Amino acid sequence: MKELLEQKSREELEREIVELKRQLLEAYELILKLTEQVEALQRAGKRQAVPFARREEQRVTRSEPRKRGRKPGKGEFKNREKPKEEEISETKKAELVARGVGACWKTSANKSSTN
Repeated sequence: MKELLEQKSREELEREIVELKRQLLEAYELILKLTEQVEALQRAGKRQAVPFARREEQRVTRSEPRKRGRKPGKGEFKNREKPKEEEISETKKAELVARGVGACWKTSANKSSTN
């Protein structure tokens, strides 16, 4: 060990000490940064409620909220047309029967099954 020290001059040894101290300081800073990240991920892992489902850096923030409904040019905006006579395969008649507060529809098929 003494032989290694004698081979280098005092200035070289001082430069090496400064370099090693700088490397040690960088290592400590990296350890602190990684420790904070681990703690943040552990805290985030414990939260399962909806507001905390995404980490802050993953959240999308919009200056204006999106408009509701279909966007212009996406799909047709028209009411359903009445079917043609040849498209109709079956018709049913229903009568409105008032019961209590509300009313319900009764078809002829339902009448026969309740009797």
